[in-house]
Amino acid sequence: MTAALNAMTETSQAMANPTLEELSELYSAQHRECWLCEKIASKISAGKELSEDDTWHFSSCILSWEHLNNI
Repeated sequence: MTAALNAMTETSQAMANPTLEELSELYSAQHRECWLCEKIASKISAGKELSEDDTWHFSSCILSWEHLNNI
């Protein structure tokens, strides 16, 4: 249990302030569906600017799924 907790802590610290590139990589590796994340990832790939709401959703949705996979 301690090893799992340490791994979660390390992942949380490493992802405290992820870049859009890091978030995009995580999103690509996750096996799930979120229509809004898909739309935002397309914007990033096209080099379009993201709104504050897009950035918030993309970050929180991806990091939440990443955390759930590490429990």
